[in-house]
Amino acid sequence: MTTTTTFSVSANSDDAIRSVTHGTDTESWSDIQHKTFVAWVNRKLIGRNIEIQRLDEDLATGVVAANLLEVLLDTKIRHAKKPRMRIQKMSNLEMCMNVLKEKSDIKLVNIGPSDIVDGNMKACMGFIWELVSKFSAIANKSALIEWLREKVGPDTKYKLNPQEYKSDIKSGTLPCCLIDSCAPGIIDINNLPSTPIERATLACEKGTELGLPMLLSPADLIADHLDDISATTFVAELREDYDVAKENAPAPPKKKLVITVRGPKSKTNAEEGNRSASFNPLSAGGKYNVTITFGSKEITKPGGVEVNNK
Repeated sequence: MTTTTTFSVSANSDDAIRSVTHGTDTESWSDIQHKTFVAWVNRKLIGRNIEIQRLDEDLATGVVAANLLEVLLDTKIRHAKKPRMRIQKMSNLEMCMNVLKEKSDIKLVNIGPSDIVDGNMKACMGFIWELVSKFSAIANKSALIEWLREKVGPDTKYKLNPQEYKSDIKSGTLPCCLIDSCAPGIIDINNLPSTPIERATLACEKGTELGLPMLLSPADLIADHLDDISATTFVAELREDYDVAKENAPAPPKKKLVITVRGPKSKTNAEEGNRSASFNPLSAGGKYNVTITFGSKEITKPGGVEVNNK
C-alpha cells in the first residue's frame, strides 16, 4: 500500500516559478525558463543517457527524478525502472521526495507526488527550481557576482559591470567576454559582431568548442523576455565548468605585428618583434604615413616620414 505525502515548500518558490502557458502574453518568457530547466536536467543526466523534452511529461513516472537525485545526492534510490501503473509512478516520486527530505535541507511547499504524476507544470517547475537553487552556483548569488567581477569586471580588459549581467547577456556581450576570458584570443573582443544575435551566436559556437554548457540558444539569450532565473542559471552553469575548460583551452593565437607604410609607391619590409620597418621609395619621394598594429589593436598613433630622392 502506498501513502501519499505532501511536503513543505519554500515561501518564494511560487513567486519565482511561472507555469508554461499557451496563447498568453507570458508564453515567451515562461517558455525560456522551461527550456533552461530542461537543459539543466539534461546536463546533469548526460552520463546516464537520459534526455527529456518537457518537464510535465517526462517527470511523471518518477524515473527521471530518481536518476537526477541519484546524481545530485550521490546516492541510490530504489524505484520501478519501467512503471506502468499510477501507483508505481506515485511510489517512485514519493521515494524521491523522502530521500530529498532526508539528505538535503530542501523543503517543498504544496508539491506532492500526485502533482508530478498528473503533469502539473507549475509543480514540476517548482520541483526543478528547488534543485537548481540548491545544487548550482545560483545558490550563492553574491559569490556568482564576485566571480563575474573577477573574470569580466571593471578591473579587467572587458570593463563590464557584474551587477548588470542580465542586460549584458541580452546584448550578447557578456557571453563573448566570458568565453574569451576562459580561452584568451578565441574571440576578438575588439572586433565583436555588430548585432546581439551575431554576438550571442559567436559566443555559443566558441563556448561549445571549449566544452562549456550553453544552456540557451542565441535567440533565447538576447530575447527581451529573458528572465532573471534563466539568466542567472546560464551564468552559474558556465562557472561550474569554467576552470576545466580553461585548463583544456587551446593556446592563445599568436598576434601578428603589422607595420603599414602608405604613401607614394614603395616596398615595405616589416620586421616582427622589433616594431621597425624599412621601405624603399620607388618614386621621387613624398610623405609616408606609418601605423603599427599588434593583433587587431593599433599600438601607436599614426606618424609620418618625409622622403626626398632628389
